[in-house]
Amino acid sequence: MKFSMEKLHVYTLALIAAIIPNIVFLNAIPQPRDSIFFMAFPKGEINYDFFSYSKMMFLIFSTVFLTLIFLWKSYKKIKWQPVYGFLIVYTVLIILSTAISPFRELAIRGLGDRYEGIFTLFAYLLLFFVAYNIAKDKEDRKIVIGGVIAGSVVVGLVGIFQYWGLDIYRTRFMQQIITPEEFSNFKFTFQFGKATIYSSLYNTNFVGSYMVIMLFLAIGLFLNSESKKAKNWSYAYALLMFANWIGCRSRAGIMGGQIIFIFALLLFFRLIKTYKKDLIILVCSFAVVFLVMNTVESDQGNLADKFTSINTPSNPNTYLRDAYVENGALVIKDKFTDIKVFQKEGRVQFFDDTNKALTPQVKKYKSLELNENGQEVSVERYKIYFNEEKYKRYSFNILRDGMLELEYNHEDIRIIKYPIVFVGDTYKSPGITGKLFDIVKIPRLHALDGYETLGSMRIYNWTRTLPLLKETMYLGYGPDTFSIVFPQNDTFGKTISYGMANIVVDKPHNMYLQIAVNTGIISLVVFVIGLFIYLLDGIVAYRGLEKISVEAFLWLGVLAYHATAMFNDSLVSVAPIAWICFGISAGIIYSNREEEKSLNTKEID
Repeated sequence: MKFSMEKLHVYTLALIAAIIPNIVFLNAIPQPRDSIFFMAFPKGEINYDFFSYSKMMFLIFSTVFLTLIFLWKSYKKIKWQPVYGFLIVYTVLIILSTAISPFRELAIRGLGDRYEGIFTLFAYLLLFFVAYNIAKDKEDRKIVIGGVIAGSVVVGLVGIFQYWGLDIYRTRFMQQIITPEEFSNFKFTFQFGKATIYSSLYNTNFVGSYMVIMLFLAIGLFLNSESKKAKNWSYAYALLMFANWIGCRSRAGIMGGQIIFIFALLLFFRLIKTYKKDLIILVCSFAVVFLVMNTVESDQGNLADKFTSINTPSNPNTYLRDAYVENGALVIKDKFTDIKVFQKEGRVQFFDDTNKALTPQVKKYKSLELNENGQEVSVERYKIYFNEEKYKRYSFNILRDGMLELEYNHEDIRIIKYPIVFVGDTYKSPGITGKLFDIVKIPRLHALDGYETLGSMRIYNWTRTLPLLKETMYLGYGPDTFSIVFPQNDTFGKTISYGMANIVVDKPHNMYLQIAVNTGIISLVVFVIGLFIYLLDGIVAYRGLEKISVEAFLWLGVLAYHATAMFNDSLVSVAPIAWICFGISAGIIYSNREEEKSLNTKEID
């Protein structure tokens, strides 16, 4: 295929699709302690970022360049289409949410490690707009999809080597490439070990979101390949995408993919016989890939262990429910009762749920703890416990004057420890950065109390996020502001869910809640309506086909991404590709419908 300046915007979009997922480069972004950036993301006064900031910068500048070229080449051909109405309304709501945001600086730049500020969101919408228009030309959309595939091959190769313990980012050679000279002595730490995949996408969950699109596209290419060469290449590509889809161990990606696989089976069931041989080859090959990869174990066990634990909480659930101050006492509630801790002038008393004083028992015990030099030493401690039957789960360790530690024994399955600090007549507990927070009642969805640990703590995130929506009916708090409005002072809720309070919850683990908080419920409604129309248009366009085209599989891949988004968030590592594929797929459906209308009109004439 010869290069043509007339198609410069097409090649540019293809390059963006190929390059963005694979950008990894260290940036040191200042976030002074007194700034909104540190308040929202208190993980240091410098955010050392490999995976998001460079992607964001490349995305914004390349998208501006792409849009200018596209408008220069094609502005006369652009005609009003209903989808532009959705884009305009969504854009306006993003702008207004940023304009009125009390955290405007954060909404413009974005949160550390994420960087989905206003300009990043604009870039997503522009990518959709350009891709939608490019999709009208079959050759042009092939070029762009080629770029998407090229990028995914690199991501997939890096990922599969990581799975087998050959991570290129752990090599000195690669570290020198992705690290500026002034950080040549940078100490690398790795969150993920062998037998999992994060590739160049920052987190295993985002690999799941990315690969679910690519897997459907790969299957479509294999089933539609006619030549032997194309069939072989597409077969290898499908195996690579499948291996990464399962190898990243993202249960969110697996669930999203399963939902759309079932949907596709129902929609195209009558066509299964057409692809019987190829489907048997794929299913058997996928099974072999799974069995081979299942031989490798990580600290989470093998793949079978991981995927059979989809409904198993990361931490066992707990009977503990709440901790708050009422009438001068700290009330700690579980499913059955509550205990009140009352402290006055250094004297601590305990009361039952009828305000009757409890008689505490005290015993001495030895505790292994780290001293100032990091050495493990034996320390003598005292434990307060109760003989009353319904309070046997409760005990309190005396850590020092003015500090107790609740120790709650959940059926000998899980021990939850929660420090309580007395400051004057107040009750506090250490949270993020060791800061002492008042122990207060946090608004939440009570219907799911006790299930907070399900879905890798997603239920906790969701139940604490939903009350925030009372303030975002019309406009949100601003792009990428979730972390600053989430109740980070919920030390008790974090402890019973994550097992620790010193953790920043910077995302809801649900893209739809993320949109509702950041840019408002109306923007979410606009987005969901647009997505629903896309779903219906695709059903109308593809259900009557005699062959399931590659375009239909791309449509399924985009739907799978948005199904996965019920459990994952938007991130600059993956979202640009999802928006490009969304735009291409929606443009194909629209252009095919217009061609069909034109043919029908000619037949009538």
